[in-house]
Amino acid sequence: LGLLKDNVKESPESLAYIGKIEKETRYLKEIVNEFLDYAGNITIEKKTVDMRAFLDEIALFFKREMEKQGVTLELDVRAANVDLDAEYMRRVFFNLFQNAVQAIRKDGVIKIAAYKDDDGAGVVILFSDSGVGIPEETIPRLFTPFFTTKAKGTGLGLALAKKIIEMHQGTIEIFCKDGLT
Repeated sequence: LGLLKDNVKESPESLAYIGKIEKETRYLKEIVNEFLDYAGNITIEKKTVDMRAFLDEIALFFKREMEKQGVTLELDVRAANVDLDAEYMRRVFFNLFQNAVQAIRKDGVIKIAAYKDDDGAGVVILFSDSGVGIPEETIPRLFTPFFTTKAKGTGLGLALAKKIIEMHQGTIEIFCKDGLT
């Protein structure tokens, strides 16, 4: 596509079409990669991660979009260091952040709390948003591969998130109460 761009520099309309082709190609690549990750074997390589810095880094990626929509972030991190595979868990949190930001159409809140569980051996991470909520009948299907409620969704984001979390010996659950997910 780069070569094609060089040949049509003078045509804004052609450049716009090439831009669309690039965007759709990236989208298709993302779908293929998600499918391969979901279908393939995942090998978790845990390292100790500063949970606050980890969540701040992910939030920074969404900062501009959140500001544009009037979304605020409330972090309550009481689990300082956590053993996890940062690369895979980053994908989980990117998916959760993206879903939350998309669910909040305007002026909302995303809350994330991270703390040690009761016996101190594990970590509980609560992720909530004040978006439009999820219909009760949809919740059981959210982790089903290829199930999506979005026009451009692959239906693999939450299925892959569940697989990654389970590879970390964790669980993921979704609750929707009074408009909060």
